[in-house]
Amino acid sequence: MMSRHSATAHAAYHDLLRSLLDEAVSDIRGTPTRVDRNGKIYWYDSYRIGSDVCKTYIGEDSPELRNRLDRLKSLRSEADERRKHRTRLIRILRAEGFLGVDAATGSLMSALNKASTASFTAGSILSMSRWLVPRFR
Repeated sequence: MMSRHSATAHAAYHDLLRSLLDEAVSDIRGTPTRVDRNGKIYWYDSYRIGSDVCKTYIGEDSPELRNRLDRLKSLRSEADERRKHRTRLIRILRAEGFLGVDAATGSLMSALNKASTASFTAGSILSMSRWLVPRFR
């Protein structure tokens, strides 16, 4: 029989997700730039490296993303506090029966994220059978 996770686990998961979304916006190097394409609005981080202007995809326009972009300065100043809070949330999730990743998988995921951030933010999915998957009791 399948058991459900507690309300605490659901709240911790959603708090962790919100914190990670806030962290993604606080990593912006340059200026958030709004781009209209085919009737849709997208946000990019525009910054200079030497004489080149580079753009990194942030996400499709939404009220949540605009709110995060408006709070960019405060999000940057709260980064250390958010990191400590995420550590606490992950401990709660593990105590509630969620599985973490082993060191090798974690290193691989980190390297993939750094190498192809645009792919993951554009919606690419990496299927893993044990990554933050609930354990059934």
